[in-house]
Amino acid sequence: MEIVSRFLLLLYATLMFIAITVEMRHEQDVNRVYIALVLILSLVTAWASIFNSVITFAVVGAVGVVGFQLLAIYAGIDAGNFHLKHHLVRLIISLMLLGALWQIFISR
Repeated sequence: MEIVSRFLLLLYATLMFIAITVEMRHEQDVNRVYIALVLILSLVTAWASIFNSVITFAVVGAVGVVGFQLLAIYAGIDAGNFHLKHHLVRLIISLMLLGALWQIFISR
């Protein structure tokens, strides 16, 4: 379960990194603070999913997943194109990842 969770979290962080770099190329008026936060959060979460101890991985992973969710909601509202269905799917995926991270955390 831990290896699968690490892979999924790494994949999620990588997809967020790719999404924000694509967004930067297409949007001229993207909030730079938002971009910096997503890039930093993506790199830290990816780093934690690969190299750290199980407890650090679970805690940093949970913070990363919640941070991605909050930043995505902020970006949607800030840009004026908040898509409820998109955010509900993100919420479901985030809850599944958080559940897996919680199981890893309490098993140690």
